[in-house]
Amino acid sequence: MRSFFLRREPIQKRSYETRANILEAARKLTKGKSFDDVSMDSIAKESSVAKGSLFAHFGDKNSLFSYLVAERIQAIVDDWEKESAGVESPQDYLVRQSMKLIRLLSADRTVLQIYLDFSGATSHKTSEQFLAALDALETKLLSFLEDWSKDATEGIRTDLVPADLAAGISAFVTTAAIYRSCSKIGSDSECQTLLARQFQAWLSPGCL
Repeated sequence: MRSFFLRREPIQKRSYETRANILEAARKLTKGKSFDDVSMDSIAKESSVAKGSLFAHFGDKNSLFSYLVAERIQAIVDDWEKESAGVESPQDYLVRQSMKLIRLLSADRTVLQIYLDFSGATSHKTSEQFLAALDALETKLLSFLEDWSKDATEGIRTDLVPADLAAGISAFVTTAAIYRSCSKIGSDSECQTLLARQFQAWLSPGCL
């Protein structure tokens, strides 16, 4: 039994290294390019891995790319952690942070589809790394809303708990990203103005 486990360790290490090489190749090939323009063949060639191994490790193209989308969502969370609202109102700050996610999702339809699929909006797919990034984003949003509700100088509705307020905000952001992606919203400026109106209506005390 002991020799059996000793033989398995190098295989597990190689498997981890192969996955890491595939992801690094995908990052390189998608830098500054649409995900649609990057094929599994090109990733296999760049990573020096057989195409069949890509599917063995990740299942399909969108599952592979979900790792990259998760990294970009986590980067938005990390930026949010580093920034403060400064002189902005809480609502203006929330709109500005939300626009970062909208830009990410609307710039590439494959990214938007992965977000919808892996967040559970259009299917039952699950991805641990993707769910972790979404959880981090939701936690940050909830923390922000809780802090806002404690600030007596900036009014926010109190008839709903922060989790319910966050659900509404997420719905507005997702819809805005979809409309921006298909050009129903023509520009970032127009999108930001619309989002500000929606947040004002949703978050203001006595809005209903």
